[in-house]
Amino acid sequence: MNSTAKIYNVVMQFSVVVFSITLAWFSFIYYPKIVNEYKNVATGGGQPAGQVSANFSNFPIETASYRIEFDKNSQNYYVFVKGTTVGGFVENKNSAELVLKSALSLQTLCNLNIIYVSTEKLILDANLKSSNNCK
Repeated sequence: MNSTAKIYNVVMQFSVVVFSITLAWFSFIYYPKIVNEYKNVATGGGQPAGQVSANFSNFPIETASYRIEFDKNSQNYYVFVKGTTVGGFVENKNSAELVLKSALSLQTLCNLNIIYVSTEKLILDANLKSSNNCK
């Protein structure tokens, strides 16, 4: 064998040994230490994310952002949505729709008569007064 092949062989063997030791150190020392360190870390920053769903027991369903009422006589759902801007209204409306879908176990709200009302008396486009993705 020439000297270049011998050097190459030594370098390859050395690399295999170094990578094997590094893998064993990472697997059995570093990783378990880090997992134990972050096992009891609180997530979410301590701030509530807001109500995304509601436990359905009976109407009305009320949160700080909206109120959902059902009128048995007319079979209409009235959703009173808070929000000082149109963006805030849309966000709260989407949350109310999600809760209504969850409460009624529905995939879509298109077959329901839902009337959306802005509690802040915002001027809204017609598409904001109907359920999302319904024509």
